[in-house]
Amino acid sequence: MTSRYEGLSLAMLSALSCGLPAFLTDVPVFPFLRGHGFDEIGWVPGTDSPERLEEALKSALAAWALRPAEVCFRQRDLVREHFYEPVQIEKIISAYRPQPAV
Repeated sequence: MTSRYEGLSLAMLSALSCGLPAFLTDVPVFPFLRGHGFDEIGWVPGTDSPERLEEALKSALAAWALRPAEVCFRQRDLVREHFYEPVQIEKIISAYRPQPAV
């Protein structure tokens, strides 16, 4: 990602929904993805350290070269479960739906 504070990009969601391996910068807006089970994402340090970023990318590429491609297909199901348009619309509607009085 090019920003430390951007939300989810369509490019990222498209890659994840196709089961492609993804590198994501470990920025403050992404920790929730780990809680949803996106365990196959290669988390790399922020852009404040180009040397660390280069090392992390090389390490992630070497690790992915040893994995079967099927490993990442779980991400597609997770994207549909959490970020599919009807799911997102229902989450927005639920947030504004009046709550019953206690």
